[in-house]
Amino acid sequence: MKIGVSSYSFSKYMTETKCGYLAICDIAKEIGFEGIEFINLRNEKWGENDDEFEIAARIRKHCDEIGLEIIAYTVG
Repeated sequence: MKIGVSSYSFSKYMTETKCGYLAICDIAKEIGFEGIEFINLRNEKWGENDDEFEIAARIRKHCDEIGLEIIAYTVG
């Protein structure tokens, strides 16, 4: 079994610090999580300029580089 976290758990932190998805991936890895899941990648909310597919591709590449598994991507 792997222990993961939802990106939603970081939503307040992201709002307060204006950090992006890659930063929360780094934080999740530092804390010791083995995976992360995402709910509706919202580019307008977090200041990303790319569309959802481009954001997802960047997140995937980054997670591969840092060894953090993407557990799920949930959409409404």
